[in-house]
Amino acid sequence: MEKCWYIIRTYVGHEHRVKAALERKIRESANGEKFGEIVIPTEMVFGMVRGKRRTMEHRLFPGYLLAEIAFDEESRQLIRSVPRVVGFLGEAETPTTVPEKEVQEIIARVNSSRGTVRPRSRVAIGEQVRVVDGPFREFSGTVEAVRPDASRVRVALSVFGRPTPVELDLVEVEAA
Repeated sequence: MEKCWYIIRTYVGHEHRVKAALERKIRESANGEKFGEIVIPTEMVFGMVRGKRRTMEHRLFPGYLLAEIAFDEESRQLIRSVPRVVGFLGEAETPTTVPEKEVQEIIARVNSSRGTVRPRSRVAIGEQVRVVDGPFREFSGTVEAVRPDASRVRVALSVFGRPTPVELDLVEVEAA
């Protein structure tokens, strides 16, 4: 039987637990050959948490796992028996398969971001932002330029009643 990619719905925030439990059940089952790769699409981001810079894992699709399965009733029952699994994406009896090309694009995106960490906040030119860290904390201003390669942003802050351009890290600002 040919394996296809399916999307398994889980409780949001429990993707790693579900993946570990599913892999354990697959190892214990006699149907292990029906299962292939199980992927949680994530990328690393950095942001401010309680005033400190943190590197965090960001789920691209919260509450979803990609799984390569030779789908039949036994494999469906095995997956449905895992705690915190909601079901499959698609209809209850016939889940929707995901095209191989789309899965490979997602996996390529995950693999390409493995060695890099991107800022969590995304701002656009002309957007109003508030500074959340550094010497200009609590100041507000307008984004003049964004340098995503350097994770920097130039913001026109109102200092002493005049707009003053200040270069800040992307993690030091958030949308107002």
